[in-house]
Amino acid sequence: METLNSIPNLQTTESYQKFYWSESLQPQNLDFYRDNSVEKRLIDEIAPEEISVAIMELMHSNLSLNKDELVRAVCKIFGFAKVGSQIDAVVKFCVEELIGKGFLKEVDGRIVLSE
Repeated sequence: METLNSIPNLQTTESYQKFYWSESLQPQNLDFYRDNSVEKRLIDEIAPEEISVAIMELMHSNLSLNKDELVRAVCKIFGFAKVGSQIDAVVKFCVEELIGKGFLKEVDGRIVLSE
């Protein structure tokens, strides 16, 4: 904890776990995600803001997906071989957050971009 306290302007966000953000990288300004090709991370080690960027990228190229298709596509982006219950829960959490923020909506069981 002492090391964390020594970092200037450190920001913390908490969702399914705590994430720490440096002054140069703030979650609200995040516009990219890191796939798992360089550093292997478990799904709960990937910040929801990163997953949300991947979801929005997928939605802009697909326009409409059902939740399960979207979960599988996100799973593939981050290099996971199969969708487990934890991946399913984390991705659906991020989808619900994006719906709550008005970026996405659910229409007839499909996820679509909000106008």
